[in-house]
Formats: sequence, C-alpha cells, structure tokens
Amino acid sequence: LGYKGQEFSSEINTLMEECIKEIKTLITLRATYKYSSVHINNQANLVDINLKLKGKDILHHLEESNKCCVMAATLGSKVDRKILYYEKVNMTKAVILDACATTAIEEYCDLIENEVKKEVEKDKLNINWRYSPGYGDLDISIQRELLKSLDAERTIG
Repeated sequence: LGYKGQEFSSEINTLMEECIKEIKTLITLRATYKYSSVHINNQANLVDINLKLKGKDILHHLEESNKCCVMAATLGSKVDRKILYYEKVNMTKAVILDACATTAIEEYCDLIENEVKKEVEKDKLNINWRYSPGYGDLDISIQRELLKSLDAERTIG
C-alpha cells in the first residue's frame, strides 16, 4: 500500500484484516498456459500459438530462448465486481481489496511459474523471469491477443 515503514492506524489495520478475509471468500483461482516455439526476427514469433510480440525489450528477454511458456491467470470475476462495488461506496476499502487481489494473483502466478519450472527442468531447460504485457515496451494492448491465443475466455473465464 506504499506505507514504507509507517504504522497503520487501527482503523486501517482492521480494514486490511477484513479485506484479507473477504478476498479469500471471493477468489476462484484459474490458470492456463501453453508452450510455444520462439522464432526471433524483428519481433518474437510464438509459432505454436500464433502470437507475435513486438518491442525491443521482449526481443531482448527472449533472445536466447527457443521455447516459451505463455500463461494467463485469474482470481475470478467476483473479485473485480467487489472492487468496483467498493469504488462506489468505500474507496479506501476498494484500494485495500485491490492490493489484496494484486498480492493474491502474484502468489498464484508464482505457484504456476514453479510448476512450469519443474516441468521444463525434466528436459534440462531453464526458465527466464516472468514478463507481462505492459512491461518495458511490450504494449499492454497485446493482452487481448495473448488471451485469445490461449483460449483463456473458454478455459479460465
């Protein structure tokens, strides 16, 4: 929440505890991922899922890779709906619940990443760090195509 080293008021502490409990009741974890061959020219072509990634940062990120794992994960729509609700009635609670959601999705993505790492280690491969649309110069607008290439709407909602 950006409170480096500051103490929270008892009101904020209570609100955080409420939000942590509440988000646990809202979450429906789902994820999907696919592996793809990577061909690099002036863009990163993820051949097996028919996805083209543009940007010098993603090219640099994948330059030593011949394979890539593309992943999508969600906490479910209940979380988003509840945050939108709180934005109308209690903005502080909305911000705290959003921070809880961010923490939850990152932890879930860490679990998926560890699963992928175990899978690829069997083939004596290593993984690079996670990279998402919006990082560096990889435009966030690619997210729609990425989700489509994973058939994420059908598989995870």
